[in-house]
Amino acid sequence: MIGRARRLAGDWFARLPPEQRARLKRALRPAWRGGRRRSRPLSREAGRDRGTPVMQWYEERFLREHSADLRGRVLAFRAAPEVGSGSGAGVEVVDIDPTNPSATILADLADPGSVPAASYDCVVALDALREASDPRSVVRTLWESVAPGGVVLLSSSCVQRRAEAAEEADRWRVLPAGLEGLLEEVAGAAMVHVTPLGNGAVSAAVLRGLAAEELGPACLDQVDPDAPTLVLARVERPA
Repeated sequence: MIGRARRLAGDWFARLPPEQRARLKRALRPAWRGGRRRSRPLSREAGRDRGTPVMQWYEERFLREHSADLRGRVLAFRAAPEVGSGSGAGVEVVDIDPTNPSATILADLADPGSVPAASYDCVVALDALREASDPRSVVRTLWESVAPGGVVLLSSSCVQRRAEAAEEADRWRVLPAGLEGLLEEVAGAAMVHVTPLGNGAVSAAVLRGLAAEELGPACLDQVDPDAPTLVLARVERPA
């Protein structure tokens, strides 16, 4: 009887829309339960099953703030970014994974010349360094693909749970000073703007698998440069 009830409950839960499932999970497994003694994460999906992943929340806002850069020919890592209607942006997606249905270019960005040089008005590389075999080579490839007057929009996590689906390839976390130095080394005299975001509370929430909705903008907007959660960068190639 109990087993049948659990199966029925599981079937009912699976039929709910994703937003309702996320709200129900947050209600049944609230962030405060277990407190500081809790050693297991509330989510092993970066909080996606509880709402919006924290990194995604920051990255989507970053793209909205720089929507004017999403113009002309756009190259995106792994997935096409949201672009405003009427922008006229044509998006090509690069990934090393042949099972990615969004990929229009199959390539390892660590390989020199793996994407066309000086061809894109905007390159969007969100979390592109995390699984890189050689982050410096990836940054160089991305930079060389930008046309004069073009822009690279890049993000990298400072704190993040290991990606279980790619545990052997999950290699890097980058601090703001490290990313800034890497970009300046590769891009030279280009305009490099690096922005740290997050704080100790947000970083702890990321490791615990909380969603952005459980933190709220007041917490997410607080920046502690000594405990950053992720770093965002905009690099502009001179025309």
